[in-house]
Amino acid sequence: MLDLRDVGQTVVAALAPFAHAKGVDLALEQPTTPVFARANTEAVEIALSNLIENAILHDGAGAVEVTVDHGPAITVRHHGPGLPPVEEEQIFKPFWRGPHAVSGGAGLGLAIVDRAQRAQGGGVFVKTPEADGATFVLTYPSAD
Repeated sequence: MLDLRDVGQTVVAALAPFAHAKGVDLALEQPTTPVFARANTEAVEIALSNLIENAILHDGAGAVEVTVDHGPAITVRHHGPGLPPVEEEQIFKPFWRGPHAVSGGAGLGLAIVDRAQRAQGGGVFVKTPEADGATFVLTYPSAD
């Protein structure tokens, strides 16, 4: 059993210097009560770190929001250029890179997130708002 708030705090604190160096505000919102999930700490950290790093690198508006909620879930939202119109499954395939991808990546980050989530019985979903950016949602089995 894992309190997702602890992982959210750890990962956001670790990536805050990276966000600051890129001129991106990184914010964490979470409830005051525990958000327990049946999940592996390291796998959650890997998945969340990959999503936040991607959001920081692809954000055009200077803000990335991380939200822990009682789903149990963790949401990562950025306001950058968003995703091209492709099938959701496509973006989680190894080596897939969007047309606005920053140079230097191999296209493995989202594939790693997907595999880490499935390995622990969770999921990852993407929402692409009409205006801008993207929202990724990590879901986990409840500890109840």
